[in-house]
Amino acid sequence: MVVPESEMVLLGDVFNLHMGKTPAREKNEYWNNGDNPWVSIADLSSYDKYVAETKETISDLGVNKSGIKLIPPNTVLMSFKLSLGKTAITRHEIYTNEAIMAFIPNGTKDVDVDYLYHLFSNKDWTKGTNRAVMGSTLNKATLSNIEIPLPPLDEQKRIADVLDKASELIKKRKEQIRLMDELAKSLFIEMFGDPVENPMGWERDSLRHLAIRISDGPFGSNLKSCHYTNSGVRVIRLQNIGVGIFLDEDKAFVSYEHYEKIKKYTCTSGDVIIATLGDPNLRACILHIDLAINKADCVLFRPNKMLVNSDFICSYLNCPSTLQLVLDKIHGQTRLRISMSQVADLSVYLPPISLQNEFADRITIIEQQKALLQDGLAKMETAYKALMQEYFG
Repeated sequence: MVVPESEMVLLGDVFNLHMGKTPAREKNEYWNNGDNPWVSIADLSSYDKYVAETKETISDLGVNKSGIKLIPPNTVLMSFKLSLGKTAITRHEIYTNEAIMAFIPNGTKDVDVDYLYHLFSNKDWTKGTNRAVMGSTLNKATLSNIEIPLPPLDEQKRIADVLDKASELIKKRKEQIRLMDELAKSLFIEMFGDPVENPMGWERDSLRHLAIRISDGPFGSNLKSCHYTNSGVRVIRLQNIGVGIFLDEDKAFVSYEHYEKIKKYTCTSGDVIIATLGDPNLRACILHIDLAINKADCVLFRPNKMLVNSDFICSYLNCPSTLQLVLDKIHGQTRLRISMSQVADLSVYLPPISLQNEFADRITIIEQQKALLQDGLAKMETAYKALMQEYFG
């Protein structure tokens, strides 16, 4: 529903749309020693509400030769190619690349920049896009003909204020969750020391000797996308493995009939699932599903609980120094896929199991507190979406 008293206006009638440029890359003098900030899509994707530092700058010569337009402060920027709808507000004069549009009010209507930021950030820009070879894209003409609701200025400011406050609450809650994750990492180092340096002098053993079972998932014809069904036995894939967290949104299943053919790859709750490809190349999480199978590049580790527990191994594998230790051994490869044998041969220090169990107990408390924060975050985000629907339709 559109806010009462809102007028529907075309972007091209209210704004001058300025598209950026990229000075010639082969001209080093356009880039070297430049002090003019130049925003790319990568930059824009990393910002919160406001444009911050840029990875690259361009020289005065690059500005003059390319004819790139200067974007004034307090202007909304939006990416309109490939990565649609990434939005931020400029604080200072800047330049942008050709995949970013600047919306500069032409004076025909009163526009609050904060209102525009929230509207753009939450708009589904894929409606009405061209499907280019490299993905969805808009252009100046299509953008100019897009309608947006524009209530009176006072109402714009009120809406922006409400959404700013809601966004800030969400941001603070996400930061609380991040700090919980940092607390868990710090606790591991405090109790056991760095995995590579091993300052406490723990004895070591290979991961394979600490497992009841360690195995990769099926490759080739045993498990293809054509085997996936809407329900049945869960398939654990790379996209489900986060750093210390199981990512449950992207689900795949196989039928119970097909499962019988590949059930030697069965995973159960409490197993550690290790990703050996992606970002980062080595990451692990604990499974909390009673019955599943792991796909290729997802290594299952079932701990010998007399020697190690899942929380300890998961945290050990997610330490940045552990990842670097593995990558240092495979630096000659063109694609950083870590083999199962490289994972199995990984050297792990062995604190007393009683100390590991104490660590696991403390992690459980942290995870319980984090779950409460995540539940609160989900409710905040639901409320925020409801506000967006009310204000922008």
